[in-house]
Amino acid sequence: MSQLCAIERMAISLPVILLCSLLHIVPSRAATTDSLSMTDTVIVVNSVANADSWLRQLYWEMDKYVREKGSCVLVSELLTPNEMDDEAGYEQALSRIALSHPNPPRLVVFIGNYSWTACRPLLDSVWKDVPAIICEAYHQVPSTLQGFIPGHTPPDSLMSTTRASIDGYNATAIVRPFFISETINAIKELRPEIKQLMLISDQRFESEMVRSELQRVILTSFGTLELINLQYPLITTEELLDTINTASPETGIIYYSWYTAVSGNMFRTNDRVQSIVASLTMQPVFTIADMHVEDGRFAGGHFISNAALIASTMHTVKRILNGERADAIPMAIAGDNYTYLNYRNLVLHGVSEEQMPKSAVYYELPEDGIPIFVYILIIIAVPLFGAIVYLLTIHILRERRRRQDYKLHTRYEQMIGHMPIIYYQILPKYNHQGVIYDSVLLDVNVAFEKFFNVRKSALVNRNTTEVARLCPPFAALARSQKVGEVSIVVADKQGNEVYFDRLTFESADNKTLDVFCIDKTDAHNILQDTSRQQKALETILNHIPIAVKVKDVNERLGYVFWNTTAEQLFESTSEYALGRTDYDTMPEDVAEMIRQEDLELIRTGQTQIATRHFFDHKGEEHFTHQSNSLIHLPSGKDWVLFTAWDVTQMKKLERELRYAKEQAEESNRMKSAFLANMSHEIRTPLNAIVGFSSILANEADEAERKEYLSIIEHNNALLLQLISDILDLAKIEAGTLDFSYTNVDINKTLREIERTSNMKQTRENIPIIAELPMQELYLYTDQTRFTQVVTNFINNAMKFTYEGDIRFGYHKPKDNTIYFYVTDTGTGIPADKKDSIFNRFVKLDSFEKGTGLGLSICKNIVAEFKGTIGVDSEEGKGSTFWFKVPYQTAKAHQSIGNI
Repeated sequence: MSQLCAIERMAISLPVILLCSLLHIVPSRAATTDSLSMTDTVIVVNSVANADSWLRQLYWEMDKYVREKGSCVLVSELLTPNEMDDEAGYEQALSRIALSHPNPPRLVVFIGNYSWTACRPLLDSVWKDVPAIICEAYHQVPSTLQGFIPGHTPPDSLMSTTRASIDGYNATAIVRPFFISETINAIKELRPEIKQLMLISDQRFESEMVRSELQRVILTSFGTLELINLQYPLITTEELLDTINTASPETGIIYYSWYTAVSGNMFRTNDRVQSIVASLTMQPVFTIADMHVEDGRFAGGHFISNAALIASTMHTVKRILNGERADAIPMAIAGDNYTYLNYRNLVLHGVSEEQMPKSAVYYELPEDGIPIFVYILIIIAVPLFGAIVYLLTIHILRERRRRQDYKLHTRYEQMIGHMPIIYYQILPKYNHQGVIYDSVLLDVNVAFEKFFNVRKSALVNRNTTEVARLCPPFAALARSQKVGEVSIVVADKQGNEVYFDRLTFESADNKTLDVFCIDKTDAHNILQDTSRQQKALETILNHIPIAVKVKDVNERLGYVFWNTTAEQLFESTSEYALGRTDYDTMPEDVAEMIRQEDLELIRTGQTQIATRHFFDHKGEEHFTHQSNSLIHLPSGKDWVLFTAWDVTQMKKLERELRYAKEQAEESNRMKSAFLANMSHEIRTPLNAIVGFSSILANEADEAERKEYLSIIEHNNALLLQLISDILDLAKIEAGTLDFSYTNVDINKTLREIERTSNMKQTRENIPIIAELPMQELYLYTDQTRFTQVVTNFINNAMKFTYEGDIRFGYHKPKDNTIYFYVTDTGTGIPADKKDSIFNRFVKLDSFEKGTGLGLSICKNIVAEFKGTIGVDSEEGKGSTFWFKVPYQTAKAHQSIGNI
């Protein structure tokens, strides 16, 4: 077949381009497979010819086995090179497979090295440690996808071994090598006269491997043979058929593959070429792979059979599904290799039975009793029939092309002339530097005439600069004649602005330019209205007090919208977040949690509602009430809509109310205990006072009277202390406890406390000793309250100290702070009571006298002094009650003293 003429190529290409421009066709995304919820899934990822019969047999065998096993489901994924020819396509293909199978499968079977190399990122992440098998692998393969690009020979730097590529993965491989030397030996044994070999192959990586290996084998072992490469697309299919049809009897033919470009850059096998190649030649056609030898299309070759490959693969699949690790199964050859020949094909092409090797495996052997002359007739008839079919095919194709040329030319003229798009054709004029400086207008259509209100006859064959003077609005269109697409604004007859997309194409003859001007005014106005509406909607969303974020499911769950509240709440700007995923905007553990929630939402479609608690980078606490919803858009896209309402203040208020309630309940309980305790504490001294007062009136003995007076005085002091503590507590709660500050002589005050405490001490063997490290110490404080705190500490020590001594005093000031203490050798405080000892109504021994308010009052007094209070104690060894207050050098109304 000859090349297409210029009119045919223009008629084919231009309508497609125009139709795409008119309809704004955008390539549709591949529909994703529904995600399987089960983990026992066996996935077959195929990157070779989907129509190969051995592959269908392997699918059938695997499906039968997993069905019989009853615990797995077989799923097939097709991963073609054309959908991964750029980074976006690669990511989209992997995302499609990952979203289709969010749960790790039980086993992945990769058909060919290409699918293994492409999917390794999945095995590094979501399918980590999933067992894998590479079926029909090669020993030497590219280490990256770049090495698989058709028409490019990968450099040595991109080459690796299959064994190295699976190192570190839970994977094994089944290798099916080529046996080219053995195949050539079989061909020479069958046809000793051959002097040259023709290899039929294409531009895929696999074919490049075969060509390189064949050339190496011929150079090293068959130096007298000449190698002729018949390679697509260096030659067309028509040229291939002409070459093999005219091949000499001294030519041996080896067919490997003939993948041709269909629908852009997608490569698909062409079985019709195999059939024609096998029927046109007078010589037998051999192959280096198990390909149609059994049915007689090809004469044969030396290889590992498809049956052996399937058996080896199934054996490995069964071992893994029965519990073995893939990386524990050694990488192996697919099976034994033999020379496979088709007896009938060889006889039809004139090969005698004596020439056929005895060690080969034969298909279609003759049955006993068939006369040899029948094969001779077939030998003569089949090539003759093939030649007749070939000549008829060529004649029919040429006649069909002639009619198609006429129809296409007529249809092209009608379409251009009547389409509602402005069209004109120009012949560029170039200067000596190859730059267009002017052009000649060759043709215009009816739409051009109507828009510019000018007749075609007045414009054709004029320079475009001259046409622009005659028709000024045309000047805008003719300003630049570069090939490609550009947007232009032109004024119509009424002076209104019209928006055009101007598309300029080189014609098939590469001499003229075809220019199409598509009116996009309505689309522009709609776009402007849509843009205004979108801005209004964004303004509304940016002013609502709810965080709104939107992710695109079809774009790796990347963000397409953040409002202002989301920026404030999640501490990231929308400019940074848009186009990125949660892994870019969140900590990794949070992002992983959100991704799992999103995948569950996509799988089930169920809206997710929850309350979250987190801290921002400043350590501030936040609560959000949020929801996740899946939205299906009319365009076919799926969005995840996230909304979050900041309920931090509400949650904190709830917590404060709950705490206040607990405090009120505890306070009420403590007050009830206090009242019960006070009824006993007040009644006891009152009973003593009243009782002994009555006895005292009638008692004549002076010694008895003194003892009774002592008891009455002691109980008066107890009752006075009870009333004083209760009044102090009431004043503290009312905030009216009085403080009178003066410069107090601390040494004198502590000496006085020592004297009075020793007088009150009922245990004569336990002295109370003041320790004064300074000769003088003055402190600006309230002497009464200071004395109250120290005395209260000493009184507590006296209650619980039964031997040893009680010491109290202070340390020399340090860091503008002075430390006061009361140390005893008493019973000490249990560890579980130390934290509550300064709370109200707390008594370590319910049998001891007291209200349980003294230490709580001390704590409030020290707080008024702007100091701190505490206790150090070890049960059974004693306690040290202490407090620290600010100390400064001599200033008016502040602490004074000499160190």
